[in-house]
Amino acid sequence: MPARRAPKGGGSIRPVAGRRDAWRLRWMDGARQHEKTFRGSKTMASAELRSLVVLGGGQSAIPVGIGEGRTVAQLLEEWTAWQEVRGTEPHTVQQNRNAIRLRIVPAIGNVRLNELTVRHIDLMLATWKQDGLRTTTLRRYYAPLRTALGQAVKWGWLDTNPAAVATMPRGKASERHEPPPPDVVRAIIDKARAREDHMMASAVWLAYASGMRRGELCALRWSDVDLGASTVTIGGNMDRHARIGPTKTHQKRTVRVDAGTASMLKDLHERTGSKSAVLGVDNPDLLTDRFRKICKMLGFVDDEEKPLYRFHDLRHASATELLGRGASLGGVSVRLGHANPRTTLTTYVHALTTDDTNLAERMGQIMLGLTKRNPSTR
Repeated sequence: MPARRAPKGGGSIRPVAGRRDAWRLRWMDGARQHEKTFRGSKTMASAELRSLVVLGGGQSAIPVGIGEGRTVAQLLEEWTAWQEVRGTEPHTVQQNRNAIRLRIVPAIGNVRLNELTVRHIDLMLATWKQDGLRTTTLRRYYAPLRTALGQAVKWGWLDTNPAAVATMPRGKASERHEPPPPDVVRAIIDKARAREDHMMASAVWLAYASGMRRGELCALRWSDVDLGASTVTIGGNMDRHARIGPTKTHQKRTVRVDAGTASMLKDLHERTGSKSAVLGVDNPDLLTDRFRKICKMLGFVDDEEKPLYRFHDLRHASATELLGRGASLGGVSVRLGHANPRTTLTTYVHALTTDDTNLAERMGQIMLGLTKRNPSTR
């Protein structure tokens, strides 16, 4: 018989075979699993399980309940521990911990859960805005708090989630990075080759030709490349600790490359003789650092001597060129690995609007043809 989940909290309840009103309770304590047999009704067993399940604490932890004196900081600590136990990606857990340590705990960490109000959160968010945080950064720091408080409601530690109705201020607009035009991409590739940095030249070429993310490039293996069919299968992503996990959308995709890109990959394979990694890079940040260096060498910098382009902008450049040349939104979305075409539309709407002049000219030609066929409309 499958395990029955407790109404609130973690763990599970399973009937004990051959024993009436007997239940086997299981719950996690850090990385360890505990088990206990309980006699009584299922409702009583559920209540007993809720009293045992405290993330990272087991029977010795603080009893569950909003009146037990838990602070926001304690909730967040137990919530991140639970994330690790349930198998959340390590990168995501670390991002949440950074947001909690840098922003949330200094602001409201000492506030008790049963005293936390929407006003506490609104003031915190307003302070972040005064600090000059951009909208995307505000939301990234805020997300762990809202999710953790929502989980506290499910665990029975709170009646409502105050973060769900807090006022999210509009931060500073994120700076738009213009994608590099084709001649700039060509210059960067040529410069990398002139420096005999063939790995970087190949990385820039492949990123532009396929629209891959830098982590996907680093995770690419020769077994993913079919030179005969001119296709590349993208199914992994490497983080800065050389750990390879799934792609951002947890989906594999296969993209076709042009003959020139297939020839470049063939030359790279023959040059390196590698049987595993295509680029042989164990940290995506290395691509970023080398890309910045080449941009500075070529003079692609602003008034503050900062590079005008990022390595990630090659992905934007690829999509912009395709959309600007009439490629379908759905096709570009699949090629980039977006889970929803709406993401592509939101991110690359500028590429569609820049083509509006060409569309107007085409419509003018259509209208001219109509008037020639119907002189009476002149």
